[in-house]
Amino acid sequence: LVEAHPNHSRGWNNLGTCLRVIFELEAAEAALNEALRVDPGYADAVYNLATLEFDAGDLAAAERWWRRYLELDPDSDWARTAARGLQFVAMRATPRG
Repeated sequence: LVEAHPNHSRGWNNLGTCLRVIFELEAAEAALNEALRVDPGYADAVYNLATLEFDAGDLAAAERWWRRYLELDPDSDWARTAARGLQFVAMRATPRG
């Protein structure tokens, strides 16, 4: 799809999601970033980048993407999941003592 329609943000997002499932994380990130190049406000790609970064252990990047997602789509079901992700990141950043 993306070869035939390189400006199809949903196609890039779907490709990135599929690549993430098979642990092709660098290629998944590139595809999701391409989705955002085509459509910078594409909330699904932003959310998927947040989860990719979270799974990779980059909590700072996940936090940035989740915050961006909540700016774009604050009332969706996924927004609640993003908010929980932000809570988790905040708990991890809080020193225990």
